[in-house]
Amino acid sequence: MSSGITFSQLKSVFFTDASTGYAVGSNIILKTVNAGTTWTALTSGTSSNLWSVSFPDADTGYTAGDNGTMLRTINGGGFPVGLTDLDSKSNTIKIYPNPSSTEITIETSSISTQNHLSIMSLSGQQLFTRQITESKTVATLNPLSGNDNK
Repeated sequence: MSSGITFSQLKSVFFTDASTGYAVGSNIILKTVNAGTTWTALTSGTSSNLWSVSFPDADTGYTAGDNGTMLRTINGGGFPVGLTDLDSKSNTIKIYPNPSSTEITIETSSISTQNHLSIMSLSGQQLFTRQITESKTVATLNPLSGNDNK
């Protein structure tokens, strides 16, 4: 573990393969390339607490945190780090209530033909998918029977 960082400061961990993983927490982003034996601190460029990290592929990763902070890397967090703030002021998204297990409302300030929403369970099961064509969408989630909202 990097010096001065404790496990209690970490909020989310995501591995892209058996060796490479990322951890985030109190304005911290850590990366391992040896299955967690050692961790290296990456520069986040934010003072916000980070709560979640996810990588849809080995290079592209996202983290979310306090005050609408959303960061993205397109090079696996390598040098240069490649973490950039997504412009949260021009494209606001609200999701509520939180927590919810059956129905959520998604509101967005920006509508385009490219807006697409997919909601996944923690186990990777797709619960909901739809193109977003209105500023307010209600998603009914049914995790036991799969996705009824395609």
